[in-house]
Amino acid sequence: MFLKKLFGKSEPASKPLPVPPGAPFSARVATFWEWFATNSAALDGMMEHRDQTALVDLMNSTVDVLTPERLDWCFEPGADGAKHSFVLSSAGNPHRRQLVDYWLNQAPAIPGWSFFAAKQPVPELQTFKINTGGFSIAATETWVSPEFDEEEEKFRLWLWHPAFASMPQQASTIGFLMLDAVLGEDVAATFIGGVATKNDRLQTAMPLTELREFIYAEVNQRGWQNRVGAQRIVRAEIPQVPAPPYDIGQFVTSLPDLISEMLGDSLDEHDPLEQSGAAYYYIRILHGGSVGDEMKAFRDTLDDVLATSGVGHRVGFGVGPEACFYFITAFDPSAILSLLLDLLVQHLAPRGSAIYPCSRAYGTGPVVPPLK
Repeated sequence: MFLKKLFGKSEPASKPLPVPPGAPFSARVATFWEWFATNSAALDGMMEHRDQTALVDLMNSTVDVLTPERLDWCFEPGADGAKHSFVLSSAGNPHRRQLVDYWLNQAPAIPGWSFFAAKQPVPELQTFKINTGGFSIAATETWVSPEFDEEEEKFRLWLWHPAFASMPQQASTIGFLMLDAVLGEDVAATFIGGVATKNDRLQTAMPLTELREFIYAEVNQRGWQNRVGAQRIVRAEIPQVPAPPYDIGQFVTSLPDLISEMLGDSLDEHDPLEQSGAAYYYIRILHGGSVGDEMKAFRDTLDDVLATSGVGHRVGFGVGPEACFYFITAFDPSAILSLLLDLLVQHLAPRGSAIYPCSRAYGTGPVVPPLK
């Protein structure tokens, strides 16, 4: 009875069971959501308690179930009629963002809760402020001057508030927090190429509360392709002379740094999905000098199979002089490897085609299906 009075609706939630070492990311996500659904009422009660230490410790241990490298998280006011929101953030890491997106896609419907894979913009900017170090930094009193970087399709921003000159050590951090509140994490990460604070207000400055509308209008007017979730064609930047199995000329992906990070010299030492239970693979299929309907049909079939299985998704498609490349994020590496082997056999892929793991944790060489 005492605990129910103290925490509101129910006893505080117990910590989730740890996942076995080497468990696939899909299993870790399932563990997280099973725990959250069971303990959602207890979390609601803990949020009403004045001392949040127990809640923070509990959520840290819960988020740690997903990856050893803790993802950022926070509670926010609910959206779409929900009382609370829980936000899991990749903090701008495009590789971890895939994990967070998968986590969100697996979310069950839990009464009173909404979930997001990035911090959302504050709906009422007129009343938003950050209180720190004896200062109150209100959005309505903050001014911003944007500059355009046409080559990168991004903005560089200069921020000014009367208090910034008195807090030089904190001004930059406050500026980033204000931008997340005004734009939301996704838009800020996609379109903002740099932020600096000024001790005087520039003549070109506009109220920070108008920045969100300004960004969307300028992006649409300029026809920038660097949109949230958009795919762009980028040149493969392999650190060696292009040669099989890295003979890629062009690459379409929503992760422009994918090629260098997945296929570079440092791959053996750096896995961008290390210890997460997820992994990158790529399929190399010889095309015989013609990238035609057959290669595109395989791509479409691959996308359908991955969507149906739910164990991964395709993050890129590359073309080289000898082969086509299909890059995949696997949320269950063992399951997806079996699926890809079967798919290559069914597709009657030419001899010499193979599946390549992009991390030594999942193999050191090509996996060759039994092709005729």
